Amino acid sequence: MRKVLLATTALATVSAVAAANAEVSLSGYYKFIYSSTSDNTTTDRDGMSDDTEFAVTFSKTTDSGLTFGMQTQVEGGTGSGASTIDEGFMTLSSPDMGKLILGDNDDMFDSYVHFAPGLTAMASGAYDGRSALTAAGAATPDGLVPDAGFTSGSDTTKASYVSPNMSGLSVGVTYMKTEGNEDAFTAMGISYSTEIEGVSLDMSAATKDTNADNNSMSTQYGMTVGFGDFSIGAAAYNVDSKATTAGTDNYEGKATTIGASYKLTDSLTVAYSTTTSEVDAGNDNGDELDTDSFGATYTIASGLSLALAFNSSAYSDSSAANNSMDTDEVRAELVAKF
Repeated sequence: MRKVLLATTALATVSAVAAANAEVSLSGYYKFIYSSTSDNTTTDRDGMSDDTEFAVTFSKTTDSGLTFGMQTQVEGGTGSGASTIDEGFMTLSSPDMGKLILGDNDDMFDSYVHFAPGLTAMASGAYDGRSALTAAGAATPDGLVPDAGFTSGSDTTKASYVSPNMSGLSVGVTYMKTEGNEDAFTAMGISYSTEIEGVSLDMSAATKDTNADNNSMSTQYGMTVGFGDFSIGAAAYNVDSKATTAGTDNYEGKATTIGASYKLTDSLTVAYSTTTSEVDAGNDNGDELDTDSFGATYTIASGLSLALAFNSSAYSDSSAANNSMDTDEVRAELVAKF
């Protein structure tokens, strides 16, 4: 009965919104993942996992040209535990003023991060070498990241602004402050896209400052060049964390990713990327994680795709414990989107 009442309420709400000449849309995805991992220290590990999310989006444009709207996202699956409200935010926008975003949403660092061509950039076959270390019982050093397109995925309440597109140039800023905390979180991103005689150029840069007890400054930038069905590019990520609380480690880390992808047919794309991540300061100074990924994505039908990947990583531990480790993974992902 409770489910029926909830469904009835949702339908009534959508109907009321539609009657007010607003636009309402549903979107989402489901991802089923199978991976087989082996390393030089433990037995092989096989496993299945999944991830799912759907979003309800509402928007309405007034007679003055101002568009306002809201979006609510629900996420579930192995990686997120029980289904929960992942993001909820409202937007105010117009062609001349840009867009104001208020609520629980990605900050402008994450929104402007540049992914080098490769499986991560295609949002399929993504591999996190740090997770492989954790699964094998090794510590994950602060400052090591799986890809130079690293994002934090923070959805805490914040205010963000995105400028209008100015001949391919876009700028975004974020400000966040929690009650009882004197420090504020800030983030900024800038991107530029153009095409010259059939050659596409996309570049971006982003920075964020946590201004918290564990003060962390991160910067990220990258560029991709496209020639028809072929793309090649690179990205870099740097983090500098200055701890101000006892027992917390200062550290500096950096990562670079170089990748390329080629669209063989309308349905099949192959990609390769290589990433080097290292710690330059702190307790794990000198640690390094190198990852190579090769794979392909195949579009079975509109909204349905399959990704296959082989990922290999080598972790070098500079400490006396010498927990160095080599890890290989074969990964398959079946993704449905609407």
